[in-house]
Amino acid sequence: ELFRLNRYNYKVIDLAMIGGQPAYVLSFVPKPRRDRLKTSGHSNFRIERKNDILNSLQGTVYLSPDDLGIIRVLTQVKDPPESIWGVGRLYKMDAIIDQIKIDDVWALKELHLTADFSYFLGIKRIKNVVKVKLKNFRLKAP
Repeated sequence: ELFRLNRYNYKVIDLAMIGGQPAYVLSFVPKPRRDRLKTSGHSNFRIERKNDILNSLQGTVYLSPDDLGIIRVLTQVKDPPESIWGVGRLYKMDAIIDQIKIDDVWALKELHLTADFSYFLGIKRIKNVVKVKLKNFRLKAP
């Protein structure tokens, strides 16, 4: 959902090594507000807020030259939405997403997310850090 068609403008920056493997390096920035990806008319409020946040991200994505699988994403909020969930505000958000290829499948390896937000009409402001690291992967036969 992060890289849905028409959400960002992309620019190829370089070819680099990441984790011992080559990777295409692309930057991405949100499309202008008038051109941003919209939710369907039947979407609920929560889906619309999530879409607003995704539409405001910018960063760098590292792609495998073999299959264009996503190896790593470094992203932050460029222009936070005015409000989230009607009662709060997102001030800042940074994320690092690392993936690993197991056979022919790209799987989440590590996620580091830092968010600075408020809720309850901006009275309670919170800085939250989430780190998820997965290991001992194995594919399960169907």
